[in-house]
Amino acid sequence: MTSAAAETCRCPRMKRGAHLPPTSCDTPATITIAVTGGKYSTEVWSSADGAKWQRVAEEEAFDKTGSGVAAYGLSDDGNGGLILVGAIGDTVPMAWRSPDGRTWTQADVGAAGLGELMRVAARPGAIVAFGDWMAPASVGGAAGDQPTNQLGVWFSASGDTWDRLILPDSAGYLPTALTAWKGGFAAVAQKSTGALVSSLWTSTDGRIWEKVPSDLVGFGATAMAALGDRVVAVGSRLDSELGMAPASWSSTDGRTWVEATASTRDPDIVFDDAAVVDDTIVAVGSSHKIDEQLVAGVRETMSPAPPESVWTSKDGLAWRLLAEDSSFDFSLYFNTHVAGFGGRVVVATQRAGAVEVFFGDLVRDDGLPRPSASLPLGATPLTIETEPAPRQGCPDAGLGPVRVARSGSELVFISTIAGTPENIVWAHGFSARVVDGQAQLVAPDGTVVAREGDVITDAGGGLGSTGDAFHVCQIGSTMY
Repeated sequence: MTSAAAETCRCPRMKRGAHLPPTSCDTPATITIAVTGGKYSTEVWSSADGAKWQRVAEEEAFDKTGSGVAAYGLSDDGNGGLILVGAIGDTVPMAWRSPDGRTWTQADVGAAGLGELMRVAARPGAIVAFGDWMAPASVGGAAGDQPTNQLGVWFSASGDTWDRLILPDSAGYLPTALTAWKGGFAAVAQKSTGALVSSLWTSTDGRIWEKVPSDLVGFGATAMAALGDRVVAVGSRLDSELGMAPASWSSTDGRTWVEATASTRDPDIVFDDAAVVDDTIVAVGSSHKIDEQLVAGVRETMSPAPPESVWTSKDGLAWRLLAEDSSFDFSLYFNTHVAGFGGRVVVATQRAGAVEVFFGDLVRDDGLPRPSASLPLGATPLTIETEPAPRQGCPDAGLGPVRVARSGSELVFISTIAGTPENIVWAHGFSARVVDGQAQLVAPDGTVVAREGDVITDAGGGLGSTGDAFHVCQIGSTMY
C-alpha cells in the first residue's frame, strides 16, 4: 500500500490455538466454528479470544436421526444470533438458527430436492444462503425442461422460513462465495467446465438478483469480503511465470469490477480466504502447487510447502504482502478460513484428523498508539500504568503470581508470595474498568484478562531500563 503507509498493519507471529475435529465452516464475529467430521457429523465450538475453545453444541443439536449433516456456512443473522447452513450428503439443503450458538432450531427451507446450502450472509432483516439446486433449465432462463444443476439463493427475513430462487443464467456453475455489503448482497461462482472463469451476481435486497454482464476470465474465486463502500472477491489468476498468482476483483456499485493483483514469494500461491479485521482486509494464502511425483503416487518426492502468506489491504485494490512467518505453516492446506475479532486475526485450517487454529493481532507499523478497548455503557474506568506505545520484542521472563485488587480509582496487583503490591507496566492498549461492581483488566482487543480477586499466573515480560517495574508484554501464549 503506497499512499497509506502510516496506517498499514502487520501481523506478529501466528500462534497455534487449539486442535478441533475436522471442519467445514466460516467464522463470524463471536469466533464460533461449525465443525463437520469425516462421517458428516456437526458440532459447534466457540472462543472468546481464538486461543481457548469450548464445544458449545454437539451432533445431536443438528442430527437426531443419524442422517449425516454437513455444515458449510456460518454467519450472524443480522440481529444478534447465528445461522448455520449445510446439507445431508449433497442432496438435502438444511439450515438452523441459534440465539447463542448453544441451542439450535431447524428452519424450513422449502420443498425437498437435490441441492446444498454452501454459504450464508446477513444484513438486518435479510438473510441469504447460497448453494446449488437441481431444477429445469427454463427456471434459470435457459431453453428446455431438462433438470440441470443451477445456482440457488434462499432468502429469509428471520432465519425461520426460507424462499428459494434460481439465479439467472447459472447452469454449470459451482457456488463459491457470498457476502453482504453496503449495496446489498453479492455472490461469485466458478464455472464447472474446467475453464478458470468466474461470474458474479448482485442483489440490493436478497430477493431480486442480476448477473454481472462480464465474466471474470482467468480468475478463480475463493472468498468475498466487504469494506466500506467496496465489495471484494479474492482468489487466483493464471500467470505465465508463476502458474497461479493471488488476485482480486472489487466494485463500488456491483456492476463495474476492477482487477488487482498481489505480490508473492513463491509460485502457485493464491488467496484462500479474506476477512475484515478492524478497518483492514486481511487475506491468507497457501501453495496450490501439485507435485507431479505425488500425483503419480510417490509421496516421498513431494517438496516442502512454503509457510502461509498474509496480505493486508485498505481497499481491495492495493495489497501488501507481510513478512514471512515460519511458524504460520500448514504443511498441507485444506479448508482454510480467516475471521476478524476486534483487532485479532483468527485462521482455522483442516489437517488430517484435526483442525488447527492460528491467531495474531494487527499492530500499527508506525508505532502510533493503538486505542484501548472501548468502555462499555455504565462502566467506570480505573487507572493502571501502560506503555506509551507498542514495544518492539518481548523479553521472556515470568512475572510471579499476582492477585487483582482495587484501591480507590486504581487497579493494583498484589504478589501472592510477598503480600505486597507489584509495580507493573502493562502493554500499550491495556485498560482497567469496573463493570457491575467488579474490577476488570482488559486487553487491547477487549478480552477480559482477569477480574477482581483473580490470580494472574501466566504473565511474561521483563524489567524496564530502570529496573523498578515489571513490563508485561505477554499473557499466556498471546503477545501484546
